[in-house]
Amino acid sequence: MLFRSNLTQLTFNAEQHYYHSRLHIKFNTLPNTLTHLNYVKGRDFDEAHLSTLTNLTHLKLDSVYMNETHIKPLINLESLALHSISGLHSLSFLTVMPAMKELSFENISAADSTALSLLTTLTSLSLGNHNFTDLTFIGAMTDLEKLVLNERYSRHDFDIALLENLTKLNELVITNYALVSPENLANLTQMTSLILNNTGLNSISFVKSMSELLKLDVSNNSELNDIDWLEFTPKIEYLIIERIGSISN
Repeated sequence: MLFRSNLTQLTFNAEQHYYHSRLHIKFNTLPNTLTHLNYVKGRDFDEAHLSTLTNLTHLKLDSVYMNETHIKPLINLESLALHSISGLHSLSFLTVMPAMKELSFENISAADSTALSLLTTLTSLSLGNHNFTDLTFIGAMTDLEKLVLNERYSRHDFDIALLENLTKLNELVITNYALVSPENLANLTQMTSLILNNTGLNSISFVKSMSELLKLDVSNNSELNDIDWLEFTPKIEYLIIERIGSISN
């Protein structure tokens, strides 16, 4: 497969072509102008030559095999999404990526919180169905503007007090966690988008301090009844309230 020498962005999705599932790309044939790569489900993923794409700044990989040695040379990465990656058991490569601003991990076994704790200048962090047992490193990420925490089944505790110093945080998504000290959400006065799904909420009084809130989803909180606090959110454009208290749909 030949590529134009001025190619900068490439999205490749073998998942969409069931009868051509062996279709693949040799990364060492791509031009060094490539800065964005989105690669989904290639059976013959060329992990051996991924390291040749040293000018990448944005990388998303989904449902492929690779390990930390394949990605470590990509030191210019600013945005990285790794979803359903087999073979990845360490996040140590993050320590040599000083430009990193956006991270998304989903369904990966690696859970090296030490590596993440060094990324204090991240602006976006998303963790889905992860194996991290200690999330206290989030409290030091004072540049975060967006935080997404999703669990598929189990509902671990998450202490909202960890977000106390995240004064730039304006988008928060928490799904299937049991919130501890949710009243501390009132400190996030700059919030514009808030999704708290199945988090054990019994009050949304914290929205009184969120005058800039545009989006709110508090579905699947069976103990929540006091939605009168919404009168303090005059800018709301998108609102979902399902399966709470006495509201079943």
